[in-house]
Order: sequence, then C-alpha cells, then structure tokens
Amino acid sequence: MIRAFRTEQLVQFKSLVYQNGNDVEYYTLASHHRVLTDTLNNMVMELQRDREAAVRSWYLIKEDFTVYNQCRFTFPLNCHEFRLDTRSRTVSIEFKGTGSTQTQDYHFQLATTSEILEYSAALSAASYQLPLHLGDAFFIKYPAWIRFLAKYVDTRLVHLGLFLVNGDDPEEWDFINPRFEYDGS
Repeated sequence: MIRAFRTEQLVQFKSLVYQNGNDVEYYTLASHHRVLTDTLNNMVMELQRDREAAVRSWYLIKEDFTVYNQCRFTFPLNCHEFRLDTRSRTVSIEFKGTGSTQTQDYHFQLATTSEILEYSAALSAASYQLPLHLGDAFFIKYPAWIRFLAKYVDTRLVHLGLFLVNGDDPEEWDFINPRFEYDGS
C-alpha cells in the first residue's frame, strides 16, 4: 500500500483476499486498484531476484508508518478494507466479516466496486436463498448488478474475472454475462 499509493494523502477501499492451495497455502488479492496489484507483482519479482535486498527495502519503506493488520481468512472470499493515510503515516488492513446480501445495506447501493466486492464476499459466505424483491427500482437502476446476480444464481459462484473496472475510476464497475444481457430498458 505504501509503495502503491505514496503520492496520495488518503486511500480507502475494499478488496477480496482468498486462500488457495491444499498442501502449500498462498493468498490471492482481488483488487480493482491496478496500481496496487502491479506493485505487488513487482515486489514478487524483486523477491525472486534478491530476497534479502527486497526484504530490507520493504522494511525501510514501512519504517515511518504504523501498520495495523487484521487479516482473517474464514470464508472462501474474505472482504478486507484497505486504508492508507500518508498524513498520519498509518496503514490498515481490516477484515470486514460476512457483510450483507441486502442491497439497501450498502451506502451507494452496490454502485461502487468496493461495495460489489464486499457483496460478492457476502454472497459467497451465505448459505441461504437470496431474498429478491422484483418490484425494487434497484433492478432497473443497476443493470450490471442484474447481470452479476444472474450469473451467480446460475452457477452459485462469484466470477471475479467477468468484472470490468474503469481504469480511470477504479470504483466504477460493470459485469459481463455472456448468457444474459440486460441493459435496464
């Protein structure tokens, strides 16, 4: 976070972290902030070239920051809130729990990428049927959510690879569902 967003005063968003592997565990970050994922990929490359030098440089970068890390891996998809404040020199990664599958429980009603990722984690953790109110105006307002939900209902899986994120505004998202096209009209 510090390397990726060093020029920003305050950055706050939610992303998904999930556990992979059976014998050797490793973690995957699903984030809509390309600068973060590119930075992490570069750090992995540094680690492969010269492990000791990479680790030393990482410790120097975070030396002036207070880092709070409350990661947890309880569910298949785990929502974490990432926050960097360069003014107070703090970084935090906080586990957000299961979240809600009710659209009205989200401040922007799933219009932001952070919210749809949190919602995706909630759907993944839910063991009950989705309560849908077909008369809700929300369905008409967000056709991307309808396409997302149709894919989820069809497969009972969250397909992160079908999300489209605006490179200029990472909180703007769309969803491609090849078997179900809905434009809200």
